[in-house]
Amino acid sequence: MLKALPAPILASDERNDAVDNARQNARAAGIGHAITFDRTDFRHVRLPETPGVVLCNPPYGERIGEEKDLIPLYRAIGDLARRSPGWRVWVFTGNERLGRAVGLPPRQVVKLFNGKIPCQLLEFVA
Repeated sequence: MLKALPAPILASDERNDAVDNARQNARAAGIGHAITFDRTDFRHVRLPETPGVVLCNPPYGERIGEEKDLIPLYRAIGDLARRSPGWRVWVFTGNERLGRAVGLPPRQVVKLFNGKIPCQLLEFVA
């Protein structure tokens, strides 16, 4: 069993069910004690001063949300990256146009699939 981590893992979502599911999955994996869970919108999260990694899995209009309504969310991810010097911000998306709405050039692009949906894992560093 994992006893301690060299850096904290903070997990958040604005939906209670998503946080509850993540907490349950972490416990089942034996790492629930190592993660701090919070129900909040990521735009209100305060990152520690020591840089680290942010991983976002925002909706991309496939199951949840319409593309035009999601553009402000992706722009807010870019804002988070710009106000967090030294942090690496990764975004998993199945919509290239929304990925561009972050407003920063991706440093890395990793092609993946979510089931049959072609997706990208984009790394942004401001």
